[in-house]
Amino acid sequence: MQPIHERMPVILPPAHYRDWLNKSATEDDAFQLLDNSAYTDMTTTAISDYVNNPRHNDERCLW
Repeated sequence: MQPIHERMPVILPPAHYRDWLNKSATEDDAFQLLDNSAYTDMTTTAISDYVNNPRHNDERCLW
């Protein structure tokens, strides 16, 4: 995701939400949670900057 944006939300199954938010978890514990199948088939699709403007709220944002 780095070429697209410097930040990305974490994708976790609901069963691991508490593990991710566990303040006593180690860095290794956190990285193991990121090694999941949710990232395997992820693809990107280029879209227009139009959808990134909050003034635009019409059906063109859906395509």
